[in-house]
Amino acid sequence: MTTEPGMLFYAGYFTSDELKRESGAQFGRYRGFCCETNRYPNGPNIQGSLGSLT
Repeated sequence: MTTEPGMLFYAGYFTSDELKRESGAQFGRYRGFCCETNRYPNGPNIQGSLGSLT
């Protein structure tokens, strides 16, 4: 649950295939994702939108 109106989605496109965990499991491209909630980055330029700074 969040109070922020926007979300950024990271798909792991630039994650290196050479990275490995301590257990030996390999990281790599598209092996994970992240959803980061925030305000709209362009909010100050959109009428009626919440600003990006509070």
